[in-house]
Amino acid sequence: MFPSVSKIMAHIYRVDCGWLEILMGKSMDEAMEATVTIETDAENRSLEELEIMYDDLSVRFRTCIREHVDLEQRVVLDNPYAGILNTKYSEFIIQVVNHGTYHRGNLSAILRQLGYSSVMTEYGLFMYQEHLN
Repeated sequence: MFPSVSKIMAHIYRVDCGWLEILMGKSMDEAMEATVTIETDAENRSLEELEIMYDDLSVRFRTCIREHVDLEQRVVLDNPYAGILNTKYSEFIIQVVNHGTYHRGNLSAILRQLGYSSVMTEYGLFMYQEHLN
């Protein structure tokens, strides 16, 4: 478990940035190198600044996904922690979603431990909010 909310948010942001780099064609090593300073920078941002950074990242993801030549194209991912995986670009999107979901659960647990009520993290709520905006 992460020791603070800011560390969780920074971690999710860095990993999401890394997966975007991979989705855009970089190797995992290149993506990890490209995002090495992002986590520390994000930890030092205010919640408002992080929200802007996440909004920008979501725009970059949407653009990349919309303009990607073939999300079902096979690609070899060389993960230094897990080894070689023959997969598809579309699988990276599922990984980003699941990784964020996992850590939002961490955030909810921390908030409850601090005496705050949990926040709704369901995708269905997001869909309704997007529809109302």
